Amino acid sequence: MLQMLRVRVHLEPGSRVPLHCTASGKLLLAHMDAQHRQKLLASLTFERFTPATIMSADALETEFAEILCDGYSTDREELMMGLIAIAVPVFDRNGRVVASLACHAPKARMTLDARRYVPVLQSAARNRTNVLTRARLQDLVFEMVPAIHAPLAEASERRERAMAL
Repeated sequence: MLQMLRVRVHLEPGSRVPLHCTASGKLLLAHMDAQHRQKLLASLTFERFTPATIMSADALETEFAEILCDGYSTDREELMMGLIAIAVPVFDRNGRVVASLACHAPKARMTLDARRYVPVLQSAARNRTNVLTRARLQDLVFEMVPAIHAPLAEASERRERAMAL
């Protein structure tokens, strides 16, 4: 008999995830000033969550170069077995990265074929940039460092309230 596996990941507002093994964390780190990034990486504890978890600052720096070249980041089961992700930057009107937009899915339902997903994510990220600009939140930074993953639910609520004004 074939059994269906249910995969569900739910992070509560305020949840924190490691920087070194998530698509959004790596993307945001890649876009940081190199000096600040190196200082932050020196203070990180590289915990292994899966066999694919990146475990050194040097390996991350190699990945950061790829992220900056490609314009997107991936999580290849680095935080959780069976879960993959692709993330793209959200820029403010001055071209600074202020957030990331990511798509997460079970490996059984999605591949990391970036040619397929990245253009859609980039389009949605450009829309978020327009929303931030229209709402006069272009200088809002979601307190990305040292906790790169700000509570996305709170940020979403703030945007909605600002747009309602």
